[in-house]
Amino acid sequence: MALAFAIYSLIASFALVLQPALLRSPIQGAHPNFQVLYSFKGQRDGGNPSAGPIADAAGNLYGTTYAGGDLSCTNGIYTGCGVIYMVDHFGRESVLYRFTGGPADGRNPQAALMRDAAGNLYGTTSYGGAHLYYGTVFKIDTSGHERVLYSFTGKADGSIPSAALVMDASGNLYGTTDQGGSGPCKDDNGQWIGCGVVFRVDQHGNETVLHSFTGGKDGAHPFLGGGLLDRAGNFYGTASSGGQFGAGVAFKLDRHQNLTVLHPFGASGRDGTSPFGLFLNNNNGQAFFGTTLYGGSEHSYGGTLFEVTGQRGERVLYSFTGRGDGLSPDSLVADDAGNLFGTTVGNANINCSVCAGTVFELDSHGKFTLLHAFIGGTEGAYPQGAIARDRAGALYGATIFGGGGGCLGMGCGTVFKVTP
Repeated sequence: MALAFAIYSLIASFALVLQPALLRSPIQGAHPNFQVLYSFKGQRDGGNPSAGPIADAAGNLYGTTYAGGDLSCTNGIYTGCGVIYMVDHFGRESVLYRFTGGPADGRNPQAALMRDAAGNLYGTTSYGGAHLYYGTVFKIDTSGHERVLYSFTGKADGSIPSAALVMDASGNLYGTTDQGGSGPCKDDNGQWIGCGVVFRVDQHGNETVLHSFTGGKDGAHPFLGGGLLDRAGNFYGTASSGGQFGAGVAFKLDRHQNLTVLHPFGASGRDGTSPFGLFLNNNNGQAFFGTTLYGGSEHSYGGTLFEVTGQRGERVLYSFTGRGDGLSPDSLVADDAGNLFGTTVGNANINCSVCAGTVFELDSHGKFTLLHAFIGGTEGAYPQGAIARDRAGALYGATIFGGGGGCLGMGCGTVFKVTP
């Protein structure tokens, strides 16, 4: 099972334990800066988005759902194999594509989309494809036509992509897979699954493996957060495990396919463990920011926001405590002033003060502000994936559960707006 889906399943299991809390109605008027734009029904409109949306200049939001859509397509306990959706600024949803899960298509997208200058959308499905199980890279054109650019085989080319793609000036797509490759990683049953790869796919559907993780000092299992491509063609990202101390790495892969570990996590645990979020750079390109799911300062183990520079190495900017600020932060977005915005998914501790996730800001001076705390019910629960930010500073994201009924009684997720 992919690490990304394992996290998804963990949240689902926790949600079942706290099901009454998820179904309660939010306090009306308690969060004047918060608005639900759309609540998924889990039917042909999609359900359970496990990644945040992206926005265009007109304020339309584009994203994926893990389930819903084509209801004849099954994926375990969830019905439907996912959709590509658009939600406009009035909260009206349009389904751009419903995945079928057949040999000519993928199923169950877990990653955010990317959009080119012409308005075409690109993404990955974690499963499906020509080899049925190992996932795809796809393109959706402006008329809603889908084309599978590449189907993974589960072998040396990679398996189960679950992170967002990035594009270079020539239209080549870069991404990672959670499994596959030539590395020796095995699952809990001792079966080979591979340690994951960094790959490139061109517009003709040709794939090149740029790096195959070994599970040693270079790390293993890059997943949900995605990566960054600079103007020189260097790819930056994180791997969730492996590395010198076994808790993941932040890495740079240059255009000659040489990998450099920028920071190995887990030397003390205080620097964070299991890096997860998008490796976001600042304006001058010399510092990079990301998140870890776990670890942190001596009295808090709920994950970190970190900075990595070539000169100073890694520096923890904030450690989450679960006492009013949330736990396990996800991907980040930044404004021009260097302020960081993101979400946490909460935690599986029934006594925690914020169990359904948060939206937060960490300003350029290190001040933390809680922008919204999710309480479940109709407003949604467990935001996951990067959030989008418009020109006016409003933030947009998605929750996996909550919203209306359906989807095992936990709600099928929402698209939301927060105005700081």
